Amino acid sequence: MSSPLIKIGTITLKHQKEIDDRTFECAAWSLKGLYKCQVVDLRADFNHEGHLRGLWFILQGTVITDCFVSLFGGVAIGPYDEHQNAGKPCTYSGHGDLFDLLASQDYEVCLDAETLVDFRLLKGESTWGGVRSAHHHAMALLAHPGNRQSMKLFAKLDAEKTAPGLRVYHQTWEEEMAVEKAGGSCA
Repeated sequence: MSSPLIKIGTITLKHQKEIDDRTFECAAWSLKGLYKCQVVDLRADFNHEGHLRGLWFILQGTVITDCFVSLFGGVAIGPYDEHQNAGKPCTYSGHGDLFDLLASQDYEVCLDAETLVDFRLLKGESTWGGVRSAHHHAMALLAHPGNRQSMKLFAKLDAEKTAPGLRVYHQTWEEEMAVEKAGGSCA
């Protein structure tokens, strides 16, 4: 059973962007939308143990073209005007992990002050074909008071200290306003 999505902050689309959405029931269906700069809620999905399953956000935009042609055996049945819905409102349900969203040139992530984040660098070894190799894996732990299990898991893993971690510092409201006045942004 999945937990409800919990608002953990905001995500900003930094510049106007065309997104070709192909996440529909039929693989041949698509919608190309134009999404202007906007700030929307960033929501987290945790499993029953408190592990983060994903981060989600919804952008509001306008249809450029769409293709929801009727198919029979993969063959189009009749004509379809891809511009018939142009200019109508549409939404895009975006998702990703924290690393991808933080590294993206398209988005700016601002987490709420009560959201806890811990980045860990895990080291492992593996043997394949008789060759031993070491590898590193970056992991982001995320917890929010809206999900009690995530807070318990965060405290447990923090107490174990099984891996080196880098705690992310959250600015207070006053510090955030000072950064904003100085020309920075995290709206």
